[in-house]
Amino acid sequence: MKAPLSKRQGSDRFKKSNKNPLTNFQTSVIIQVQRTKKAERHTQRKVVDTMTKMTYAIAIDNAINTIEAISNDITGFDPDETIEKLTALKGQLAKRNKGERKPTKTQRENEGLKEDFWAYVSENGAKRASEVAVYFGVSGQKASALLNALVKEGRLDKMVEKRVTYFRVAEGM
Repeated sequence: MKAPLSKRQGSDRFKKSNKNPLTNFQTSVIIQVQRTKKAERHTQRKVVDTMTKMTYAIAIDNAINTIEAISNDITGFDPDETIEKLTALKGQLAKRNKGERKPTKTQRENEGLKEDFWAYVSENGAKRASEVAVYFGVSGQKASALLNALVKEGRLDKMVEKRVTYFRVAEGM
C-alpha cells in the first residue's frame, strides 16, 4: 500500500518553492505599489484627455480669433464674410446641442412607465423596486431608475428600513 500523497517523498505538490525569495508581506507591498501607480497613470490620462479635447465650438472660436488677428496683414481679404459664416455655424452647433429634440421611443415608453409606477405605488402603498419590477415585467434596474426619477421629481419618497428601500407617495401629493 502506498503512503498518502502528503507523506510521499519527492512530491512536488507539497514542497516549498524557492523560486520567489520575497516574503508575503514584501509581495503584497509590491502589488499595492503597482496598483497605486496604475491608478495614478489612469488619473493622469483622464486629466490630459479632458484638457486637450477640442470641440467644434472651441475650434470655431479659434478660427474667428485667428482671422481677426491676421486680417490686417493680408491685402484684398475681407474677413467680415468669413467671420459671419463661422458665427452662423457656431450658432447652429449651439442650437443642435441645446437639447431641444423630441424624445426617443424609449424615453416616451419610460415616461408612460413612470406614470404607471406612480399610480401603482399610490394605490398599493409603499413598495420595493423589485416588487414594482415583477408587477410590470421590467428589470429591477429599470424599475429602480424610474422610481428614483420619480423621487427626484418629488412625486415619491424613498425610505430605508433595515437595509431595504421602499418607495411611497410623497407627502402632499
